[in-house]
Amino acid sequence: IAEGYERESARERAHFLKIARGSAAEAWTQLLIGMEAGFVNKADALEKAGEARQISKMLFALIRHMEDRAK
Repeated sequence: IAEGYERESARERAHFLKIARGSAAEAWTQLLIGMEAGFVNKADALEKAGEARQISKMLFALIRHMEDRAK
């Protein structure tokens, strides 16, 4: 996200936010895999996975805002 904000255009910043959103999805998936494999406590995994999904939603809203500014 920080690297994206150093870019000159809203379109470029949105691109880096999309990468961050993908990373949030990856973290969510890894938490669930860790839970299923018994490496992560179920309550902790579900809490953190919920946080990752909430972050993804916030990033999506910010991406839409950036893309609207780029028009």
